[in-house]
Amino acid sequence: MNRVGRIEGRHSRRLGVRLVVTTAIGISFAACTVGGATPSVGPEASTPNSIASQAPTATLTPTERLTLPTSPLVSESAAPTSTPFPCAGTSSAGRWTGLNWSVANTRPVATASNADGTEVLFGLFGWSKGYLGFRPDPVAEGASAQKIEIDASTDGLNWSVVQTLTMSSSTDLSLPVSIGGLVEGPVGLLALGEWAGHRADFPAKRPVAVILRSTDGRHWTYTSATAVFGSANVGTVDAGSVGYIATGLSNDGKQALVWVSSDGSNWRKSQLPGPAGIAPGDATAFGGGYVLSAAVLGGEGSGPDAVTPSLWWSGDGLEWEQASVPGMRSGGGLIGETETGVARINDHALLATEYTYDDASQTSAQTAWVSTEGKTWCRDAAAAAVWPSQVVSDRDQGLLFRPAADGSIAMGIWAFEDDFNLVELAQTGTVPPADVIRAALGPAGLVAADHSGTVLYLGVPTNG
Repeated sequence: MNRVGRIEGRHSRRLGVRLVVTTAIGISFAACTVGGATPSVGPEASTPNSIASQAPTATLTPTERLTLPTSPLVSESAAPTSTPFPCAGTSSAGRWTGLNWSVANTRPVATASNADGTEVLFGLFGWSKGYLGFRPDPVAEGASAQKIEIDASTDGLNWSVVQTLTMSSSTDLSLPVSIGGLVEGPVGLLALGEWAGHRADFPAKRPVAVILRSTDGRHWTYTSATAVFGSANVGTVDAGSVGYIATGLSNDGKQALVWVSSDGSNWRKSQLPGPAGIAPGDATAFGGGYVLSAAVLGGEGSGPDAVTPSLWWSGDGLEWEQASVPGMRSGGGLIGETETGVARINDHALLATEYTYDDASQTSAQTAWVSTEGKTWCRDAAAAAVWPSQVVSDRDQGLLFRPAADGSIAMGIWAFEDDFNLVELAQTGTVPPADVIRAALGPAGLVAADHSGTVLYLGVPTNG
């Protein structure tokens, strides 16, 4: 694959649920080293409603310490009671061992794509109180308005339309959009919309174009990303029990920016770690704070492509300290021959992965690390093929998928344990076919759907 193809493949992961091709089965963790066969590499292996729809209400304040509340949605029992190794938690009793599948009783109605090829996708997501589906109307580029049907379910089997939201185009919001991501923080939900029209620019200048906000999953308001973050180009938004975090670049692409928020509405700029020239990549929030992957350009070498390895932890998202990640080389560039990603496995476990490509030899390599507190990381050789954005997770559980090569059989699904074992789940009942490509984790289990959302399946976890 040429360089442009690699870059395009990596940028396509920024929003939405991604699946992973991996051969890691029965992975064991011991003394900061996970044993097992090394699979193939490459990241391409896929609230009060206070955000008003008219005037921007967010504030961007220079760096100052921010006290973030403890989430009421996370129980104290979710955290491991001890850490026998620096990077591993204890094994929890009652972890998932299987999924018993059934077909949903009711489901959202499919909406076709536009005849001109403009495609808006069905977005399927889980959260602490249920499941959500977003189905934007496939309007033509430049339309003056677009409706988004929002479907909700508490049990994954019975669905109903809870709101039809109408968005209007403006000087800072171009239509159409698709809802490609959903994050849940201490105050509620943010749904992230990306522009769904044909792009002449690549990569997309504004991966996050619109933000929908809700506390209950049933009542939503929206605003453009520009109304919240100004002219900056926002690339990632994430949230966890500690708060919300966003990364991006200034409009001219010369200044890296990171914002944090305790409520998803009012955002503050973070004081970036390291010297000027840092380029933030992925960022995630979890029970222990925030973790940011960032490349420090020219840090230890010479020329614009030189990078210093950098994975950073912060308790409040405003002041950062460099994490200890043995063997990390690249540091997290957004575009180029190296990239580092980081994501939450659950509210007390993290995964980071580094991808490198050598043009001279036309070879690539990928390395993975795990952590329970964001500051000390241990190398995980067997999970090297797992890109962080390919983890489907909630506050308590993280899952990985292996789509079957033969479409007649089911995809394989693995569950993370607290000690970073990966256990393949037994599947019974009406098992979804292998071409199911969307999955959402919620209180009733795993909901899976095909590309259009015309068929939904619920996998109820089994234990023992």
